[in-house]
Formats: sequence, structure tokens, C-alpha cells
Amino acid sequence: MSRYDYLTQRPLAALLYDELEEYQSAIEFLTTRIQNAPANGVAYHNRGLAYWEIGKVEEAITDFDYAVEFSAENYMPPHIRGLLLQRIGRTEEAIASFGRAIEIEPDAATALRARAALLVEVGRLEEALDDYNRAVQLDPSFKHTREARDALVSNVAQAKDAT
Repeated sequence: MSRYDYLTQRPLAALLYDELEEYQSAIEFLTTRIQNAPANGVAYHNRGLAYWEIGKVEEAITDFDYAVEFSAENYMPPHIRGLLLQRIGRTEEAIASFGRAIEIEPDAATALRARAALLVEVGRLEEALDDYNRAVQLDPSFKHTREARDALVSNVAQAKDAT
């Protein structure tokens, strides 16, 4: 049994290795798994994480695309793909990817929060407010979401008052 077998169990949110060699070993392990089972969405997803964390962004995006295709029932691949797309400035693609995550898992407060923040950046404030409200409803104890929503409400109210 390999020390990387856990990478084939479920899509992760992050890999926390200390050394580049560990990421490379994980990539090699997952590449073998993918060669043996080309429709393994979990392996693509976690290899995408490893690529992202060592700075191979295009490889990561390609793997996340496959992970979304082969793990259609799991919201994590499109959610993490959205985070990467957001990081590299591909905002509309990121919003769409978060949307796919929310379609798969309507109660994914993290995906709702992420999409809301991006919607604010592009000025789609009513949509952002809807997402923040839903995220607060799903996870009322998460202070950051409540604060972001309340700030948005305040800003929208001030803008309306100014006109």
C-alpha cells in the first residue's frame, strides 16, 4: 500500500506537503492511477491540486477540467477549479465554475461565498447579495460571510442614497 493511497479516496481542498519532491511523488502516483483508470475524477482533482501548489497552473486547470467531467456528482472539483481561475484573473470562468459547484451541491456555503465575492468584484451586486444571504442562511455562525453581506448591503444602500 502506498503512502499516497488517500489521494484516491476523495477530492481534497488542499495538499500540505513540505517539499517539492513530495508533490512530485504524489503527481507520479496519481499519474499511474490515471493511466490505469482514465476516468478517475478524484485522481485528476488531487493531481490538479499538486500541480497548482507547485506552480504548474495550466496542468492544474486541465486536470480540474477532467475532474469536473469525471466527478459530476461532487462539488469540490468545480469549486477548487473556480478558486484557481479566480487566482489567475479568469473571473467569468471562475464565476461559472462556482455556479457548477452550487448546481451540484446547493448547500455548499463555501462556493456561495466565493461566487458572491467575485460577483461583487464585477459589480453584479444583487446576485452577490443573493449568494451571501443564502450562505448566511446555510452557515450563520461564519462571521466573515455575515460581515461581507452586511458591508455589501450598506454599500448598496449608500449608493442608492447618493443617487
